[in-house]
Amino acid sequence: MRRWVFESSLSIVFLALFAVTLVGQSFAGQRNFNEQQREHDGSPVGWLDYVTSADFGRAVMENWQSEFLQFFLFILATIWLVQRGSNESKELDQVGPESDERQRVGAHATEGSPSWARRRGWRLFRDGCPDGESVADAGARADRVVAGLRDADGNVLVFSSAHFLRVLAARWLGSPPQDGAHFVLDTASISILGYEHDLTEPVIRRWNQRS
Repeated sequence: MRRWVFESSLSIVFLALFAVTLVGQSFAGQRNFNEQQREHDGSPVGWLDYVTSADFGRAVMENWQSEFLQFFLFILATIWLVQRGSNESKELDQVGPESDERQRVGAHATEGSPSWARRRGWRLFRDGCPDGESVADAGARADRVVAGLRDADGNVLVFSSAHFLRVLAARWLGSPPQDGAHFVLDTASISILGYEHDLTEPVIRRWNQRS
């Protein structure tokens, strides 16, 4: 029995998490649904009536659309949990974090390994995107945007990803693109680049404002 639990621990844990969260959501959803019913002079419903209602089905579907959270949790769980016969599971004798030798990082990196593997860690603003744009490439792209902004007559609205805007801010100030790592930028935030006195004194007037 213990061996079966070990060899099926990945499935057992995720089935248990699914059951616990689903039951918890059902009780919380029933309470919220009944509060709305009372606010509109409606009749409260029992737990069984609620879990068989369209409202509960819609809430479950919306909740399980958070795919990135599911994948992140699954990746973490597969470090310590295994499932016999699953291609998504480690071998039964490889439970736990992998060694540097198995990951081929640090002293165990090969000649064909990317630079971040030889340095025992990957940093976006240092190493760029594997098989993609380098930090220097992103800096050059930001330089073209900066040149266009300086030639513009009036205010300009710029939309882009947070990582590129961080590089853009660094290059706006004349700093290396790697310095974008020091500018934290949230999703859907607003920042304003400008000047102190003239074009020779670029500054950041506002940064990462959410409202």
